[in-house]
Amino acid sequence: VFGIFIVCLFIIVQVKFDLPFYICRSVYAEQINEILVNLSYSYIAAYLFYLMTTRLPVVMRRKKLMPVIQRRIEEIGRQEIYYVLLEFSRGCKDPKCSPDYKHIDNTAKLLASKTWTDEMPTVYRQFGVRITYVKCVRQNCVNIKERVAEILKRYKDEMTEEQITSLEG
Repeated sequence: VFGIFIVCLFIIVQVKFDLPFYICRSVYAEQINEILVNLSYSYIAAYLFYLMTTRLPVVMRRKKLMPVIQRRIEEIGRQEIYYVLLEFSRGCKDPKCSPDYKHIDNTAKLLASKTWTDEMPTVYRQFGVRITYVKCVRQNCVNIKERVAEILKRYKDEMTEEQITSLEG
């Protein structure tokens, strides 16, 4: 589309400035050149109309929603993954057992530090609910999948390929 736009500009410059290179050389050269110029003007006007009515609103919407999308993605890590890692890090004596959801380095060690079928003592003490680590992870996994599906459904047209891939992963 942009290539045709350039061709149209070339036609207008060639014909209107009467440069030595003519688009058409024949008995009807003036009439043919005038038709080409008018078609070029029409195409350029249509292209500008397309940019203003179709592309510009998409770009503006993407720019406006990008911080919102990024914040929603970070909330998944902060509100879902962090709390799972926090529960697994409780009672860990190693200083590397921090519940850092942004770095995967110690996550495997942290998840392997507990027996998944054991009950979570902190949850029982605070809320009186008996739940195993595996059930907690499963419930958080369901919550994460729901939130990811909601974000993808609502914002997929405005998201970058990297964001979509990250969420699906």
